Amino acid sequence: MSRKFVFFDIDGTLYDTSVNIPESTRESILRLQENGHVPLIATGRAPMMFKDLRETLNIHSYVSMNGQYVVHNDQVVFKNPLDKDKLRELVMTIEEKEGPFIFLDHENMVSRLKEHPRYDVALNTLGLPFGYRHDPEYFKERDVLQGLLFANKSEYNDILDHYTDDFHFIQWHDVCMDILPKGGSKALGIRHLIETLGVDIKDTIAFGDGPNDHEMIREVGVGVAMGNSSDALKAEANLVTAHVDDDGIQKGLEQLGLI
Repeated sequence: MSRKFVFFDIDGTLYDTSVNIPESTRESILRLQENGHVPLIATGRAPMMFKDLRETLNIHSYVSMNGQYVVHNDQVVFKNPLDKDKLRELVMTIEEKEGPFIFLDHENMVSRLKEHPRYDVALNTLGLPFGYRHDPEYFKERDVLQGLLFANKSEYNDILDHYTDDFHFIQWHDVCMDILPKGGSKALGIRHLIETLGVDIKDTIAFGDGPNDHEMIREVGVGVAMGNSSDALKAEANLVTAHVDDDGIQKGLEQLGLI
C-alpha cells in the first residue's frame, strides 16, 4: 500500500464526547505512524486550542481554523484572513440587533463585548484551558482569520443572506456559528497543505463528524464519517466507522487496512 496522508477532525473525532483522547485513538495514531502513514489534523479550532493534542500525538502539520491557517512542520504555509471592510460592515449591522462576537487569529481569541452568557454556553463545550480577552477594537486593527457570532442563524437570516458573497457561515452550536471568508473550508486548507507536501489527492483520507467537515469529506480520496456524524455527512462519506466513544478511529483505520 502507498503511503497515506490521513486528516483527522478534533471534536467528535480525535476527542470523544468528554473532550478526551480515547486510549484506542492514541495507540492507533502511533501504529499509523509506525506503518509509514502520516496523520494530520483538520479542525475548526485555532492552533492555541490544540497545542497539547499536537504534542501528545506528535503531529506537526495541520489545517486549522476551518482551512484559514495551515502549517507544515510547524511552519505557516497558508493563511486567509477575512476582509476587514466587509467584516466591519457585518459587525456594525449585526450589533444593531445586539449580536455578540469573538474574533480569532492563530494565537488570540478576543471578544467584542466584555462578557455575554452565550460565550460560555458555546465555548465550554470545547474544554479550553484558557479564556478570551476583551478588546472591542481588535477586529478593526488586526487580521482576523475566523469570527464567531454567538447566535443561531435563524435570528439573523435577513442580514446573513446579504453577505453570502463575502462570507461562509457554519453553525456548529445552537448559539454559535463560524464566520469564514467566502470559499473558506477545511478542503481549501487541505489543498494548500498537500500541494506543499507534493501529495496526490487520491492518497488522502479524512475522518470527521461535524457540519464543517462536508467539504473535506468530499475533497479527499477517501472520506470517513464517524458513527456520531449526521446522516447528511454519512451519506457523503465513502466509509462510516463506529461512534467516537466506541473506538471509531481505531475501527476505521483497521477497516482501511492502515493499522
